[in-house]
Amino acid sequence: MALVQQAGPCTLPSNPPWQPAASAALVVLSGADGPQQICAWLRDEAGNVGTAASATITLDTIAPTNPSFTSLVSGATNQPAVSADITPSADATSPVTYQCLGGQYGTGWTDCVGPPPFSFTLAQNAPNTLGVRARDAAWNASAGSLVTLVHDGVAPAAAASLALTGTLGNGQASTSITGSVSVTASLALPSDPSLASMAFAQGAPCTLPGSPTWLPAAPAAQVVLSGADGAKTVCVWLRDAAGNVGPPASAAITLDTAAPTNPAFTNLASGTTNQPTVSAG
Repeated sequence: MALVQQAGPCTLPSNPPWQPAASAALVVLSGADGPQQICAWLRDEAGNVGTAASATITLDTIAPTNPSFTSLVSGATNQPAVSADITPSADATSPVTYQCLGGQYGTGWTDCVGPPPFSFTLAQNAPNTLGVRARDAAWNASAGSLVTLVHDGVAPAAAASLALTGTLGNGQASTSITGSVSVTASLALPSDPSLASMAFAQGAPCTLPGSPTWLPAAPAAQVVLSGADGAKTVCVWLRDAAGNVGPPASAAITLDTAAPTNPAFTNLASGTTNQPTVSAG
């Protein structure tokens, strides 16, 4: 028998590669990826050659392009599950199957459920390595894209203490009364490596605003008091990298920006006197 890789109608070469007739033989394909045709001829002992039989198979040696996450980056989250959009993969010769890793898919590559975006259920309060790759019909797989999400469902503790320091009219500092609307908030931060930011608000009881202004967590910050003179309560909330917000801490200070009414002499007027001392009422 002779086995020859050809395109188009099978044509017996002038010098065929005859080999002993057998029910199976190894054929090495050549050329670029794509459909490849193999033609087979049988010859008897007298040299008679029968008509050709042919079969076509698709050669695919190249992995599909690698998908990547577009909506996930490594970091922290307090969400029990995440949804992952990806860049689409492509393959020159066959459709692709997306495979996922991590979450409910476990530690090995498994065909993803449904079309993108793919949902991953996270292990709680633990690191999660999530991955996506593409596999073609020939089981060539792309390298895969990975992100690590640390799930953190525990809110940080409140600041151990909060103190407000204002400035008096004589330039001295005071923690009970201030003549300036700008005061320094000093707080004792908990020992929490995930601590990321803090937000201040004025009011009692402490109520976190709908859109708080988050600042990088620090042991001190300037706070501008608002409203009329009087007792002011300032609250501070701490937030970790996963977005968990802890309970507030608070401190009070009295705002006094108005000078007292000016006294006036009632029994003295500018002029001359022969008295060595005077009494002023």
